[in-house]
Amino acid sequence: MFLTCSISISDGDRMNNINTKQNYAPQRSFRDVSSTARLFHFKLPVYVTDSVWQDCIDVKNYHDKQIDDLAVLHRLRHVLFMAASTLHGRTDIRDHSLRVYRIPNTEPGHQRRPEAVDLKLSIHKDEDDNSIVTIKFPEE
Repeated sequence: MFLTCSISISDGDRMNNINTKQNYAPQRSFRDVSSTARLFHFKLPVYVTDSVWQDCIDVKNYHDKQIDDLAVLHRLRHVLFMAASTLHGRTDIRDHSLRVYRIPNTEPGHQRRPEAVDLKLSIHKDEDDNSIVTIKFPEE
């Protein structure tokens, strides 16, 4: 699919220091995943925190093995699908909890069974008063 090939280039771009009305810490950085999120009917820009990206989406490179970009895209789509399913039909609540199952980034040879991870989806305003969606860990 042509769309799948072009997504890996534009998604995952870092967006440092988004200043929102929730006063996020300036050290926090986000990745813009809006183009893939549109496949799941998100109308607002969607960002994931770097910590969610590293834990739930990215595939670690152990021993200089080549990373499969399709595996990263598949993991991103899984998180976005669960987020879209959580929001389905809900328009009145600004914070939503969701649970995804992901295979942890461990060195090859270690147990690699899916584990549940709790995430938080927040719909809020940025500094320009535009609504955005952020997927993060509950403690962030």
